[in-house]
Amino acid sequence: MTKLCYHKLARLALLWALLFLSSSLGMPKGNAGKRCLVCATLDGQSSGRGIYRTQQPRERHDTLACSTLQTEPCDRQIPVQLHHCRICGQYAWVPTGDCLTHSRPQPIFSDSDDIELIRQRAAASVDTTLRL
Repeated sequence: MTKLCYHKLARLALLWALLFLSSSLGMPKGNAGKRCLVCATLDGQSSGRGIYRTQQPRERHDTLACSTLQTEPCDRQIPVQLHHCRICGQYAWVPTGDCLTHSRPQPIFSDSDDIELIRQRAAASVDTTLRL
């Protein structure tokens, strides 16, 4: 009787292992929710069922000022991770954390993986006019 129970448990464990293994092998690598902005614009849609996921995360992490990722002034540093589109080659710095004041900002897309270029563009766009 106990032998039969062990066989049933072994079969059940094997079935669960096969189900989980097959589903994990079939999932795309990277963040399955990320879609390249360029590819989404070309396709005319950026969300929905069956949309092809193109953004692949890279092992590069850094921080950007919150004001770099959105339009309101904010000096808080937001952790970001580099992603790369495997179809069009576009890079994206995707926020992995939140700002305490603002909600999680959208990714910044770029032709280059150099985060310093993004920081320079953000610094150049800061309004330096004196207001009275």
